[in-house]
Amino acid sequence: MIVTDLWKYYGSELVFQNVKVNVGSTDRIGLVGANGAGKTTLLKVLAGEESADQGSISYGKDYTIGYLTQTLEPTAKTLREYLEEPFREQIDLIKVMRGLEKELEIREEGSLVEELVERYARLQARFEHHGGYDYIVQVRGVATGLGFSEQDLSRDLKTFSGGERMRVSLGRLL
Repeated sequence: MIVTDLWKYYGSELVFQNVKVNVGSTDRIGLVGANGAGKTTLLKVLAGEESADQGSISYGKDYTIGYLTQTLEPTAKTLREYLEEPFREQIDLIKVMRGLEKELEIREEGSLVEELVERYARLQARFEHHGGYDYIVQVRGVATGLGFSEQDLSRDLKTFSGGERMRVSLGRLL
């Protein structure tokens, strides 16, 4: 990512100016500064959640940005559901594939069955290309690595303490 001459205002208040940075695709960065210096705003601009008033940001191919927010937004989800959100495409593919499986069970031989089998094969290839069921292992591994138990995966996020919520946010980012 290359950032050139980035400026941000809130109304007439200048938050930051003339920011220039070059971050490689494998770099991990942290941002340190005084309260009110514009750190969170800068990260939101870099992540595309807010726009800059001036300057440019260019990203390389397949470049992803993640940042750990200061607070976990209130949500009525379980820990598992929250950690699975980055894998939404795989989960949606599973649902579509299950629907096709049910439809194939009731169909008789014929051209429609062949079309359904071909569609299923394409979906399965896409599912496997995106890691298949590996996301389940990743979610459990991250949760366990951050000190959560298997039972915690079924708990509502609102029942976690502030420190636990910070670890939950870190887990989702990972």
